[in-house]
Amino acid sequence: MQAIFYENFSLFVLSNETKELLSMAPPLISPFGNTEVSPLLQSMASQSIKNIRTSKSLMAFGNDKGRKIGFIVGEGIWRWRLFNYLNSGDHEAFNELMQKIVQYVSLKENEDNFNINYPALYQETDNIEFTAELYNDSYELVNTPDVNIRIKSDSLKEYNYTFDRTSDYYRLNAGNLQPGDYTFEAETQLGNQQFKEKGSFSIVKNEVELQNIQADFGLLYQMAQQTGGQFVPIDKYGTLLDAIGDNKQIAIQEHQQTFLTEWINLKTMFFLLIILLGIEWFFRKYWGIY
Repeated sequence: MQAIFYENFSLFVLSNETKELLSMAPPLISPFGNTEVSPLLQSMASQSIKNIRTSKSLMAFGNDKGRKIGFIVGEGIWRWRLFNYLNSGDHEAFNELMQKIVQYVSLKENEDNFNINYPALYQETDNIEFTAELYNDSYELVNTPDVNIRIKSDSLKEYNYTFDRTSDYYRLNAGNLQPGDYTFEAETQLGNQQFKEKGSFSIVKNEVELQNIQADFGLLYQMAQQTGGQFVPIDKYGTLLDAIGDNKQIAIQEHQQTFLTEWINLKTMFFLLIILLGIEWFFRKYWGIY
């Protein structure tokens, strides 16, 4: 049975050379009859008889109750290794096929196939950027399927985006959004597996006075030149004192201000004066002094 690779196979990634090996390698000896593949498995290659593709699965892999399983319906796969060397002078394609199969069935189930990376806090002027990673069941980075994200603000306004593909991962630049609290839900599908990732972030207003807390000496020098002043660094502050003393435009100005207040408007003093006068009149009357 000749092998024909399924292009939608997503459990692990094979190079074009290995796919070509599958299509050109000698046929395997396989029992005649119908094969029925469990829905839990994913066919990697189907059987071809005299260049006629059939629906019979030749190689399939999958996960059953948390255990990785796979099968090859045929005998004589060792001939593929000989053919690989005869055709290209090395065993790289065949070795890659065996390595990917062993890696897949030996790895434990990965619970984080889909990850969204982002900061929890953005400034008002920041671009809202995300990166996403999608792993197949062999824990290889892939970016074949689309990754969509829905961002919702605290005012219930929604924004929908699709990630861009970069190398073997995803990237999104959503531009600027208004300050506030946001939630998001990203989703994608790899093979027959659906992945979703949720999260939240906040955008805060910029505080201008906190953006630059260091003195801007260039600005100070420019202001001094425009206003006829001088810019003096701290290690030469003595020259500043001399310049101030020699500047005739700087003169000591003294201001004096006098306030006049009638005693009658000072109630406490007024009543105290009345009491003293009353005491004086009493003693003069008592002693007969007029």
